[in-house]
Amino acid sequence: MASAIIKRRSLQGLPRHAVVLGALWLLAYPSLPHAQQTATPVISTPVAPLHVTVDPKSLQPEGLQTPMVTVPEGEPLPGVAPSPSKPILDPVIQLKEGYGTEVTEGLSDPEVNIPGITSAANPPDTVGDVGRDHFVQMVNVTQFRVWDKKGNALTPALVFGNLWPVGDVCRSNAGDPIVVYDHLADRWLLSQFANPNHMCIAISQTSDPTEGTWFLYTFNVGVFPDYPKFGVWPDGYYMSSFEGNNLGVFVFQRDAMLLGQPASFMKTTISSLVPLPGVRETRILPSDLDGPPPPEGTPNFFARTVANQQDVSNPTDRIEIYEAKVDWATPSFAFSLINTLTPEPFNVMVCNRNGSLPANIRDCIPQPDTTSTVDALSNRPMMQLKYRNFGSFEAMVFNQTIDVRGSMPIPTANEVAGIRWYELQKSGIDWTIRQQGTFAPQPSDTTSENQLLHRWMGSAAMDRDGNIALGYSIVNDDDNNEVFPSIRYTGRYFDDPLGLLLEPERTILNGTNSQTGGFGLRWGDYSALSVDPVDDCTFWYTNHVAGIGGTGARPTRIASFRFGTCSVLINDLVSFEPISSSFQTTANTSGCPAAFVGKFNFDARLFNNSSPSMSKLLVKVATLTNGNLLQNADGGPAGVGATLTVPKTGSFSDGVLSPGEFVDVPFSICLKDENPFSFFVDVLGLQTDTLTNSVSK
Repeated sequence: MASAIIKRRSLQGLPRHAVVLGALWLLAYPSLPHAQQTATPVISTPVAPLHVTVDPKSLQPEGLQTPMVTVPEGEPLPGVAPSPSKPILDPVIQLKEGYGTEVTEGLSDPEVNIPGITSAANPPDTVGDVGRDHFVQMVNVTQFRVWDKKGNALTPALVFGNLWPVGDVCRSNAGDPIVVYDHLADRWLLSQFANPNHMCIAISQTSDPTEGTWFLYTFNVGVFPDYPKFGVWPDGYYMSSFEGNNLGVFVFQRDAMLLGQPASFMKTTISSLVPLPGVRETRILPSDLDGPPPPEGTPNFFARTVANQQDVSNPTDRIEIYEAKVDWATPSFAFSLINTLTPEPFNVMVCNRNGSLPANIRDCIPQPDTTSTVDALSNRPMMQLKYRNFGSFEAMVFNQTIDVRGSMPIPTANEVAGIRWYELQKSGIDWTIRQQGTFAPQPSDTTSENQLLHRWMGSAAMDRDGNIALGYSIVNDDDNNEVFPSIRYTGRYFDDPLGLLLEPERTILNGTNSQTGGFGLRWGDYSALSVDPVDDCTFWYTNHVAGIGGTGARPTRIASFRFGTCSVLINDLVSFEPISSSFQTTANTSGCPAAFVGKFNFDARLFNNSSPSMSKLLVKVATLTNGNLLQNADGGPAGVGATLTVPKTGSFSDGVLSPGEFVDVPFSICLKDENPFSFFVDVLGLQTDTLTNSVSK
């Protein structure tokens, strides 16, 4: 039977190549055969959403909020001053940046680099995520805005709570915004909390967040959900929260929410730990999926870091890994500790620079041209816990601000903020620490403590090749050579020496003043680094700097960058045509998971119809319906997000596809059933005449 070949153009004008496979199934085949206690899970009654279509113009604020708004924090702060911690020598400290003399393709300078929303709130809680065609940013209290991926604003700043009707608690704009892009469904999740005990979640009805069509959920979660953090997973939207004596662990009913149906959540808790007097408690993060889905049935993973100062009953540095298993049919929800990992020793900052505790618990990081200091939020892992499935193994990356004064090149009287980062791996049953490092490079000519650089408020992510990037805030206390609070990033290639971020530090925005107003000012609760779901290797980062004039509204920034090996979307430069004479259906399920009934095999011709030559060619699955999988994907059978490296054969045997040349790409699709299905792909590559990101290594 015939197949239709179509091309569909996205909003950016880039065609997504597609094969709509009709009734190609020609034959009939037979069917083939030391754990912490958690609370009893709570299963909520379904919550019916509001289905709204809103003109974005109706969501515009009347003007910049004045005076500045301080977002209340649910955390009970310590009432006594902490005892100073003993400085320790960090075995994985990195005090220098950059490579030696080897040459490589480097991490790019910012490609998109634009102002974000200016937040009239302390803290601004700058967050954002990137989708197929858009970047969405949110800030306190509470606004969101949408840009295209060239950096053009598609909406003004919009008041998030105004999506809800007057009288709904979610219209209050209480704060702690989160935005995540669900690349498996091509949808957006935006959220904030509300008093007294509510989570407000908006799910876009389409892939376009500018259309103003949303499913709005107002969930009463029973306890105020402070510091909520979300992770996208195939079987749910997972969330963590801080509840004082407990840490909340949630899963929301993703499938129902994507359809705008009544949706439930399930919840359990684990007990918060008892820290030393004056030390703040830790937090826990859910894993957030990047790239291909995890193996079917894989639970979501949560991670909690614990410093020796944060648990008087077990004063050991550790990383606790939990798994969360949900069954919506039963229904049931199980949460259990599966691994306790031992990192290199570290101390969280106790933040008592000026002896002002307990009144100023956030007296952590100094700044130039002022005596005012800002918070480091050193007591917790920073968002997000990024998960990636590489086929033969699974990986997660995250970071935390720690005290590195014991490893500085000169003696110091006060704490110094550096960033400890981790890559965890699992290739069998257990998670292990593959690598860890503490990023704290210092000027080579440092002679006094005020010249030392502090780095904090980090966010880490990993691209499809296993390259890791880290974005963060940076400052010094040098009145003669000021580094005002600024935004920078660095990274490492997958094959660099373990434990080192060797890419030279790059700047997104240099701050022009310090945050002023006293000791222990709130800085921010998080920043956000995400990976473009189309090429799976362009990083997008958003963070903020000090308030205008020191006490005014907080400017934010949005930037993108990538490693030199990152193949980008080239749909508009090539053609991709399935070769109908190669179509073949078979009952042979070799290489497919159990319960699949056959395979559909075909070749497609990839033709360079543009002027530049192309290299590093990849085909990425954008849509594959009916639960079918690409059997010959890189790393094994996978669905949406899977990649297939174009084989170096024919004209492409040298790894370069010159203008007018073509290469045939084989595809083998594992079939879940005999029904027709659709298969859309994106083509990624590098233009060989634009590889200019070379640096000394």
